[in-house]
Amino acid sequence: MSLTLTLRTQPQVRARAAGLIPERLQGLSPSEVAALTVPCGRQTVAVGDLFEISGIGDEE
Repeated sequence: MSLTLTLRTQPQVRARAAGLIPERLQGLSPSEVAALTVPCGRQTVAVGDLFEISGIGDEE
C-alpha cells in the first residue's frame, strides 16, 4: 500500500484524523479514502476536502 495524503490548506479548526491509519486504509482506492469523513470542529468533513490523495491502496 502506498497512499500519500497531502494537506490542502490548514483547517480553521482542528481535524481529528487519528483514524486514518494504514490498517483502516488498506485496500481502499484514493476515491474511497477521499469519501471517508473525519470530525472537524463540530462538523464532519470528507477526507478528500482536507487532503490531496495520491497513490494506490491495494493490499501488498
